[in-house]
Amino acid sequence: MYKITAVIPAYNAAFYIEAALKSIIKQTYHVHEIIVIDDCSQDDTSKIVKELASQYHHIQFFRLNENKGVSHARNFGLKQATNNWVLLLDADDILEPNIVEKHMYYLNNIGNYSQLALIYSAYRQMDAAGEIIDGIIRGKELKQKEAFGELLVRNLIITPSGLLLNQRFVLEYGNFNESLSSQNEDWDLWLRLSRYSDIGYIDEPLVRIRRHASNATSTLNIASSLERIVLGQYQLDEIRSAVLQRSYSEVRNILDYVSMLFRFQKWDEGFVELEYLISADISEQGSILFLKAVFYINNKQFESSKSLFEQILQIIPSHGATLNNLAVLCAIESSFDEAHKFIDNALKLYPNYIDAKANLHLINANVQDLSSYRFTSRELRPVLLSYEG
Repeated sequence: MYKITAVIPAYNAAFYIEAALKSIIKQTYHVHEIIVIDDCSQDDTSKIVKELASQYHHIQFFRLNENKGVSHARNFGLKQATNNWVLLLDADDILEPNIVEKHMYYLNNIGNYSQLALIYSAYRQMDAAGEIIDGIIRGKELKQKEAFGELLVRNLIITPSGLLLNQRFVLEYGNFNESLSSQNEDWDLWLRLSRYSDIGYIDEPLVRIRRHASNATSTLNIASSLERIVLGQYQLDEIRSAVLQRSYSEVRNILDYVSMLFRFQKWDEGFVELEYLISADISEQGSILFLKAVFYINNKQFESSKSLFEQILQIIPSHGATLNNLAVLCAIESSFDEAHKFIDNALKLYPNYIDAKANLHLINANVQDLSSYRFTSRELRPVLLSYEG
């Protein structure tokens, strides 16, 4: 029988902290220790947690003297944990009542878990009122050989909430980087752990992530900037090797590497890689054309990019990023009726598509200025993350 410690950082979480805590208290598998770290909140967070702690004596409450950010609060909580397996939860999210039981089932059936750093599950998103927003966001199990490359390309573990962390790996390879913020301090840790361990996954939506204006992850521009900082810790040859050793086709691996080169602003190097790619796979042809079109956008070769986007829609009519980008290209030519057609289709397919939402307002206002619009430079996830604010 495994003993579990839950760690919850909280900052101005008075509206949500009780629901978060009760989603742990009511687990079908008992959580032995619940540690709440109030990061110097200015609302009633402390009062609410203290009241619950008086009823449930396995809740431990700590209040920090100054606000130092979620990474510091998590690290503080991890130091207080007396058990090796630590369940993480953000103060505005909710766990399904059987998530810990599912984690225990996974551990009991995996056999040797000595190389297992963490287990995560699929997610659902909810709005500030708790209403489910969209479909299920799924991940995958990652073995050590491929985990680092997979997480470099795209962070599949979009939140610490509901994640069961093996404390031994954190002690050995470092905790949350307190110099980072937004969602990237999480990604930074997953990347470090993935180089030395396996990552478990439960393909059931066992966590409800709340999306609202005060989410730390809601500021996309900050997140993009910090993403480059995280990736900048690794050499390009190291990244290329990790991405190309994944068990996908050579074409898919190179496409993902090119996408990363573009994120590093290494446009010419990426385009050289693309020029050598030939694929008979229709879905890969779409990706090749998309990345070439993104390259042309960066070079202000808009006619060339528009032609490629139009070819993509002939292959994949539901290609959301292409629909958005074509809408922008039409708008800057003052072809607003055409722009509406593309952007409306993109939002019909992906209602939470943040770039398309922003562009729709501009198209409605007949804005022609290119600098106001948002191009999408990466192909979309099957289910998009939602942001507010």
